[in-house]
Amino acid sequence: MSGELLYGKSEFSIFLGFLVLLIVAGEGGFWLGRRKRHSFEETTKPQFSTIQGSVLGLLAFTFGMAQSRFELRQRELLEESNAIGTAYLRSRLLPQSYQTDAANLLRQYVDARLEFYEARTDATMMSASIATSEQLQRNL
Repeated sequence: MSGELLYGKSEFSIFLGFLVLLIVAGEGGFWLGRRKRHSFEETTKPQFSTIQGSVLGLLAFTFGMAQSRFELRQRELLEESNAIGTAYLRSRLLPQSYQTDAANLLRQYVDARLEFYEARTDATMMSASIATSEQLQRNL
């Protein structure tokens, strides 16, 4: 299996999977804790809250990083879409002989960029779409 494990999955299925995993882990920990409660020493009990706080802090940090990466990708996609739209509108100001060529090149460029985003983790397809979009930019 190549690429990232959860990349192609929907957010809802990931949420449900993690929710079930958390419930099972919580219930398993509760059951195990009730069985082993009397065998723990008093000195080990305060360490559990330290570990729990550390894990929750790490989890919050991880979600914060993922959110910032998602927002960055979203912002860059929006900026690219706006730039393509602006280029298309400005191409309408060219003389008639150049308008159709520019519009066709922009359509091909959009197709190349869509191929790039659809490639996901396929490196050869990504590099081919990048090369195509760079060639189209030079032609434009």
